[in-house]
Amino acid sequence: MLQYVAQGACQALEDAVALETALGGTITGTPADVDEALRATKDVRVPARAASSGRPTRSGS
Repeated sequence: MLQYVAQGACQALEDAVALETALGGTITGTPADVDEALRATKDVRVPARAASSGRPTRSGS
């Protein structure tokens, strides 16, 4: 297996943990709570993924 394939898998796990943390470990939130958690996760994870890939982020991506 190529090393960059495993990097993508690790980033997916990091995304999942970040989302679970933003949701507060519950699945009983309102749709607005879920939307806010997704936004918070994106705000944290998009820059982290860009830093690890060496690519700049683009607004709205």
